[in-house]
Amino acid sequence: MPRSFASLAQEHQPSKLRARSGFTFIEIMVTLVILSLGIVAIYRALFVSLDQISHLNSRLYVNVMLEDRLSKIERTLRAYKALPFELEPQAVLDLGVKSVRLEPELSIAEVVNFSDIYRIDVAYRWQENGKTIRLSRSAIISDYVPNESPTP
Repeated sequence: MPRSFASLAQEHQPSKLRARSGFTFIEIMVTLVILSLGIVAIYRALFVSLDQISHLNSRLYVNVMLEDRLSKIERTLRAYKALPFELEPQAVLDLGVKSVRLEPELSIAEVVNFSDIYRIDVAYRWQENGKTIRLSRSAIISDYVPNESPTP
């Protein structure tokens, strides 16, 4: 039995159910591009955060080393009435994942008009992410030790 033209046209028309049955290729590709950009942004933020944590970790250790160096210089001055004139050449700071090579700097100057008061400048420089970072501490110290004998 031959089919009529009207029945053939009705067969080839998309039904409402068939038109809503899925996503188009372009919709899927746009969604994938947006998700990919979001994932890249999250990874970039993660790596920037890791670099900042590493930098702050280095700064923390160098701060502790600077304070320790100043206190050792002060103790040496008070105990032996002598100042160190140089620091160890280079220190390697092992931070677990990476090592940082520290270059020390030391400057000692006598305060004008005082023979027993000194200005001490201690600094460390290191390379991190292509930048040179310098952290320093200064102190004014004296070789004066108070007399601790009891007074009558």
